[in-house]
Formats: sequence, structure tokens, C-alpha cells
Amino acid sequence: MTYVTAQGLHFFQPLLTTVVDVEALDVFSRFAERRGSVDVMAVESLMASFLPEILQTMRERYPAVTLRVRVGGSAQAARAVAAGDADVALGFVLRRDESLRQLAVGRFALGAVVDKEHPLAGRRTLSFAECARYPLVIPGEELSIHWELKSLMAHSQRPLNVVLETSSFELMKEFAARGACVAFANRFGIERELREGTLCHVPLKPAIFSSLGVYMRAGRTPTPALDAFARLAAEAIDKRHSEE
Repeated sequence: MTYVTAQGLHFFQPLLTTVVDVEALDVFSRFAERRGSVDVMAVESLMASFLPEILQTMRERYPAVTLRVRVGGSAQAARAVAAGDADVALGFVLRRDESLRQLAVGRFALGAVVDKEHPLAGRRTLSFAECARYPLVIPGEELSIHWELKSLMAHSQRPLNVVLETSSFELMKEFAARGACVAFANRFGIERELREGTLCHVPLKPAIFSSLGVYMRAGRTPTPALDAFARLAAEAIDKRHSEE
């Protein structure tokens, strides 16, 4: 049997204290992430399926964490986080901002969204010019998709028949589902319709990608609850990206 002398104990004491402190910190962190609150601001298209799945997992794993969710455009969500009015933003931020820290990001293809009976529904890819032969539903300036399509709209060879311009993703989706209009989106927000076959998503060519990111204020140390939420959001983005 080996014994530690008094001198040896004196030598190892700082190390033992450090080990105890680290273990205590780990226990505290695992306890703390099950409490607290997370204030989320996200774009409308994430409310249909993507964000509810994350929130459900949060509730199952961390039932004592209070969740607050607000809807806003990508730029509005980014401003809210930068100003400290929200903990985390989920949106399609077009430009990197030094006031924000990007926690996760994934690139997703934009496409034409049409009713299953639309003449373009069976296509594998579509150019914007082909879409412009039909009445269009255009996203308003509040939506990041507007700016991603702006160059294509400006250089269109034919006058655009825009029947609706709106900042409401739900209204844009509904108009596409009701008839001969062509809307534009990625696959977020139309998951149920794609699953049921009532809407079709046809990728644009050349390919245009929108980047969905998770953002918090730069320089901020995330609380355990916020860190847990961010990790779940990052995993969800990775999962969706693998399904593209």
C-alpha cells in the first residue's frame, strides 16, 4: 500500500483543489443550463417547422428554461441582438457584421415555389427568365430574398408581371398555392406543403444560395441556457443542410 507523506500532500494540494473546482464548475454548468431564459428573434419562414422542432427539444431537455420568441426580418433580428434586445437571432443575414458573432451557418438553395398543377412544377431547375413568363409574387424589401433576387429582376429581358409584393412569407406562400403565380423561397416555411405535395420547390439556375445563421452579440459570453439553445440550432441547421 502506498501512502502520501505530509510533504507530498502539500505538493498535490493545489492540483486537488483545481480538480475539485473544475468538477464543481461542470456540475454547476449542467445545472445552470437547465434554468434561465432565452429571448429568440427569428424570421417568419422558420416558424412553420424548423424553430418549433428546436423549441420542442429545448422543452424536453431543459424544462425550466423560459423561451420567448419574436418574429422579425433578418436585418431586424440582427439589430435586436446587436442592441441587446434579444439573446439570439436566426435569420438570413446578407452581410457579416462586426457587432454580431456567428455561431452557425448553412447555405440553402433558392427556388421557384409553385402549385403542384403549375406548368413549371415538374421541372428539375428553372432560370429566372423562365419564371418571369408567369405572374410573380415578389418578396418585399424587408425579406432577404428580395435582395438576393434584385439583380435578376433588374436585368430581366421582359417586363415583370408582379401581381403581389409582400413582406409576409405566409401571404407569399398562400398566393403561390392558390393558382398560376410563381413565388421564390428556399425550403424553409413550406415543409408541410412539400411533404403533402401541394407545393413544389424548383431550384433556380444559376444556383442562388441564402445563408441561414445563428447570431449573438459579439463579445458576449453566452449563458448556459443560451449556449444550449445555440448548440441545438446549429445541429438543426447541419441536419437541414445535409438534406438539401
